[in-house]
Amino acid sequence: MEIDINRLVKEYGNMISMIAHRMIQNKEIAREAAQEVWYELCKSITSFKGDSEISTWIYTIARRTIGRYAACEKQVKISEIEYFRSLPEIGYSGGEDAKREWIKERCDWCITALNHCLNNDARLIFIFRENVGLPYRQIGEIMELKESNVR
Repeated sequence: MEIDINRLVKEYGNMISMIAHRMIQNKEIAREAAQEVWYELCKSITSFKGDSEISTWIYTIARRTIGRYAACEKQVKISEIEYFRSLPEIGYSGGEDAKREWIKERCDWCITALNHCLNNDARLIFIFRENVGLPYRQIGEIMELKESNVR
């Protein structure tokens, strides 16, 4: 089976990066994890036989690779998140374009922090379902769990 790696990068590149950044708080480590996913995919592309959807195969490699990096991530308590919610609003005095980027960055940090209230497997299941939009059946295959356990 001939697979076009450039097409895969176009189709799945942003998702792999997003998964790494949602799983790993340190941006440099998340970037490294995403790069390693692509290294692993390129290295093992000839092993894909078409027994599953290509996306299942890609996300399974991502789960294993990113999971190794995320193993050191700290799970936070909701009380730690509550502390930040109780802080006063931060004022912003920059331009409108910079403000949008700043807000996006803050929201991104907040979503990642909230995801860290979950253990790594639950966080990854949540990301696959809510951010990637995968069906429970496919998430079960990727996570090597029964669909009912994923739900």
